[in-house]
Amino acid sequence: MLFRASATDVMTIAGNGSVGIGTPSPTTPLHVMGGMSIESISSDNNGAGLGFLKSRNGGAMLKDDRIMGLYGNGHNGSAYGGNVVAIETLAAEDFTPTAQGTWIRMGTTARGATSRVGNRWVLSPDGLMGISLPNVEPSATIHIRGSIRLGTETSATLNVCNTNRTGAIKYESGDFFYCRNGTAWESLTSLTSGGGSAADRITSGTTQVITKNNTSVSIVTAGVERVVVGTTGNIGIGQQPVTGVALATSGTGSFSSNLTVTGNNAVDATNGFVLRLGSNPDISFLDNSKGGADMYFDGHGYISSQYSTYSNISVSQSTPTGGAFVWGAFRPVRTGGTELMRLTDSGELGIGTASPSSSLHVSNDRAADTAILITNKSNDPLASAYFGANADIASFQLRANNSQASSTAQLGLPSGVVLFTNSGATGGITLSARNAAAPINFVAGNAQRMRLAANGYLGIGTDNPSRSLHVVGGEIQTSSSGDVCNTDRAGAIRYSGGNLSYCNGTA
Repeated sequence: MLFRASATDVMTIAGNGSVGIGTPSPTTPLHVMGGMSIESISSDNNGAGLGFLKSRNGGAMLKDDRIMGLYGNGHNGSAYGGNVVAIETLAAEDFTPTAQGTWIRMGTTARGATSRVGNRWVLSPDGLMGISLPNVEPSATIHIRGSIRLGTETSATLNVCNTNRTGAIKYESGDFFYCRNGTAWESLTSLTSGGGSAADRITSGTTQVITKNNTSVSIVTAGVERVVVGTTGNIGIGQQPVTGVALATSGTGSFSSNLTVTGNNAVDATNGFVLRLGSNPDISFLDNSKGGADMYFDGHGYISSQYSTYSNISVSQSTPTGGAFVWGAFRPVRTGGTELMRLTDSGELGIGTASPSSSLHVSNDRAADTAILITNKSNDPLASAYFGANADIASFQLRANNSQASSTAQLGLPSGVVLFTNSGATGGITLSARNAAAPINFVAGNAQRMRLAANGYLGIGTDNPSRSLHVVGGEIQTSSSGDVCNTDRAGAIRYSGGNLSYCNGTA
């Protein structure tokens, strides 16, 4: 089928369905001879576009499927050869509704060759650009195989070093310069007399020693700056030196031998610290040869928080006031020097005392309770809080050792209390219910056997006694005691010789 205008064939539809524009013999589904323009006239910001759609047999694309390609094919004098230049977009993964990664590559043909190299330039799915990386995905923002050449800067004022060019490098007058601080270009390859921060270096592969005039000395390994010595001698390991700090490190540090800090200059004149830790620090002192950890200070050493409201940690050879030695003691100290707790080398822990006399020794000096409080915040019926003892011990005791004329010790709950009293050489035990209307119950064999009601009535076998002594479900058995009946025993009952008798105060 031919379409003609002014007696000229302008479009042909061949028998196989191919369409030719400007050619009577189309060789592809759409064959255009000459230029082509796509124009868009609209009221929005959309321009003309050319869309490319790809599916695999009507289904999802697979990894490395080509989505779109632009190809150049030149006539060699005899015929058109292969595609010698191309821009292609490809699938970086099998397509799914949630994963549709893509990448772009550009290929060219070298001089004197006829085969196109596909990956002259690559833009990866992660936005990384590769140049001259055949069959290698770029691993940096710009990944180049081969050398980079900077054109000679012909005017020193063409590109001014400012904050917008920080990190830029240029080549001028046979020297390399970089814009490091956003204010002035600095030489990389030669030393200058006087000012500036020009650099000289010793290089072996990715290892370098870089000296910068009047600035610093750097040690570089694997292309990364590791150690920097500043102009005042301050050292930075894994970071830049810090003003006023002799050694600043970033990352984990390890010392296989001793670390010694000596001299008054080792202590900060304002804050008075030797080793300063920031917020949420981790610090370890390890001695693997002994299988444990050693923290050693000669005299009085402190590791303190940078916040004055927090408690300090003090590990000392002797007490702050001198005198008795305390080897291996661990002593948290409140700001102001008050010792709060001490763990001695014998394993005894003292809270409020510097001389614990038992495994746990709690001491205080105030007109109020000194308590050890055990809490369990769970509301589960099985939750509990208690003091426990090993089942193999001979005894378990809760006791008060004192000689006060009128002292007490008690086990208490909100419902009641067991009170032990001491009055000189005598004392007693008091059972008391805190609620005035509550009884005191006695349980044996998992059942209540006796109850002392709030009104003073005692019930045996009943939880509701109605008399001073109320017995239910059994008998009262008495036996002859041989005691004489008198006014002190009036009302007593006894069983003797088969007779039950009572005392009326005389017989």
